[in-house]
Amino acid sequence: MKKLLIIVVLSLWANFIVADSYKVLYVNDANLTYKDGRKVQKGDVIPDASSIKWEKAKQAVKVINQSTKRQALFTGRNYVRPEGADALVYIKHASTQASGNSIHAKLYNTFKSQYELLDSIEVPTDLELSDDCYFTAAYMYGDTKIVNRLNYKNGDVIIDKSIFHVGDKVLEPRDVTLSIEYVNRKENKNVYVRDKIELLVIPETLE
Repeated sequence: MKKLLIIVVLSLWANFIVADSYKVLYVNDANLTYKDGRKVQKGDVIPDASSIKWEKAKQAVKVINQSTKRQALFTGRNYVRPEGADALVYIKHASTQASGNSIHAKLYNTFKSQYELLDSIEVPTDLELSDDCYFTAAYMYGDTKIVNRLNYKNGDVIIDKSIFHVGDKVLEPRDVTLSIEYVNRKENKNVYVRDKIELLVIPETLE
């Protein structure tokens, strides 16, 4: 009996140790609070996004997982129910899972259907990334099609607000639908990856 009790205690302690917790790195709304009324502030440690009292879809809290050291973005859109036409933004597009180690499978697994952009997003990929092999993102801005090359770092594709830079002009960030291609200049070919990728742009500060 004593041995069983020790095993149970150790098991509960192990579960406690590996439980995820998140340190707050950035909050885009100074009025954002927890459900107990305290303000959400940089440096806070929270168990998950459900402890926050979300009131607006584009409220955002950037965090780092203290176990994995990976950054994440919590937003209110998953907790604030959209109404009317606004709900269309939240519809996810159905797709068929690719398999295997082919370039098409690797391309398919690189991008999801939705992303939330505050400052930058790092998207892991198994594809070669270099000055000759890279991804491009295209979207419509009014009647104009904008195509920009995506940056990369340490094997990750970077989606950030540089996609809104056109020459010397910076377009006003807005929610867009991206189309992604993989460019291989070594073989002189472009490979389609995926379209209808919804990019929900989160304001850096909410009034």
